[in-house]
Amino acid sequence: SNYLKDDNIGDELHATVRQNVCRRFGTSKSRFLSGLSGAPKFKKYKDYCSFTYVKSGFEIVNNPKASNSRNKFLYLSKLIEDVEGEEIVYLKAKDGGCKTKKDTKQLVRMILHRSLPKNGVIKTATIIRKNSGKCYVNFAIEVPKEDFFEISKTAGNCKAVGIDLGLESFITLSDGAKIEPPHFFKKKQKKLRREQQKLSRKQEAHKAASKAANKGRSSDERKIILPKSANYKKQARKVAKLHEKIANQRKDFDYQLAHELVNEIDNIACENLSPKFMIANRKLSKAAS
Repeated sequence: SNYLKDDNIGDELHATVRQNVCRRFGTSKSRFLSGLSGAPKFKKYKDYCSFTYVKSGFEIVNNPKASNSRNKFLYLSKLIEDVEGEEIVYLKAKDGGCKTKKDTKQLVRMILHRSLPKNGVIKTATIIRKNSGKCYVNFAIEVPKEDFFEISKTAGNCKAVGIDLGLESFITLSDGAKIEPPHFFKKKQKKLRREQQKLSRKQEAHKAASKAANKGRSSDERKIILPKSANYKKQARKVAKLHEKIANQRKDFDYQLAHELVNEIDNIACENLSPKFMIANRKLSKAAS
């Protein structure tokens, strides 16, 4: 970390971003030495999909022209100062008024999906790029205990239930209530199959073009690596968006159901199931997953 601070390596990045990379490597190394994971390896440019600002280097700025309070701007230090061809809004960070480029910060549009806690302190901001091409920012916020823990309206009712996970019903409660499975994957399966077939055809075309380009070259000669076409990348993003949509639907359903259960019930018992055992049956593996 000190080496990166004094040297010019990665000086186009904010200092806390560079230091966080060191922390990530330190965590990977300690997990490897503890036998919890494999050996750390260098990531390719396309595989490094997130970076983190710690305490400084970022700022949330209100949008004075937007009536919706969710519409904000995000300032990221040393990230987009030199970007050309991007649609960037110039605002003065102090009062949010539109000014000239002098004494201004370059900001990127952002939509907050929920309001930030009043007494919270933002510790880190992690910018994440998904395979679908979408970008998100995750804030780690420290809040006082009394503001974080909410007392349930039904606390103390001593209600207890057992949960049975199944295939015909998503869960069955011991009091007889059943929650039906939403089948998000099945609903999108036909469309997903069609889009993946299109992607597969483009992949085969790329392989054929690469084979033709390397035809006649000896094994000692370096192979010609053709870049993926723009149509291939566009189709890959379509498939990634579908997978992301399904994952988001599943996660949203799980969190809403869990929130409803813990607000109404004091004691919840779940059976200890082995996922490997359920997925071992090839006829039921998709439904079990």
